[in-house]
Amino acid sequence: MTAQIDKAVIEQLVTASAALTNALTQILTSLNDDRWITPVEAEADLGISAQTVRHLARSGQIASRRRSERRIEVKLSDLQQRA
Repeated sequence: MTAQIDKAVIEQLVTASAALTNALTQILTSLNDDRWITPVEAEADLGISAQTVRHLARSGQIASRRRSERRIEVKLSDLQQRA
């Protein structure tokens, strides 16, 4: 017994799947926007050099905080606005 699959149903499923993927991506992006990352992580994730990230933090152009005596973290959303 062979079942026939309606092409229109498949197209609806593909469209719904794409919409769901986009919605989930937006949700995950908004959750990650408040994440704090190191300059090295910023370089890997966004392609902005770690040196530039440190400069932006030192000059007060982006939010930063001390992770330890020698390490800083910057707010991801600030960098995303600049990228």
